[in-house]
Amino acid sequence: LLIVADTLAGLNALAVAARQRVDARIIAVTGSVGKTGTKEMLRAAFGAV
Repeated sequence: LLIVADTLAGLNALAVAARQRVDARIIAVTGSVGKTGTKEMLRAAFGAV
């Protein structure tokens, strides 16, 4: 249970802490068509590296 005065600031602090724990690059796939297929192709391509 976390109690914070500002929920947005609290969520931001949690997100920053989570990102600092993992040394990974982030690729964002956005849009309304083709996200799942694109995500799976990227996963296969980067998984082979």
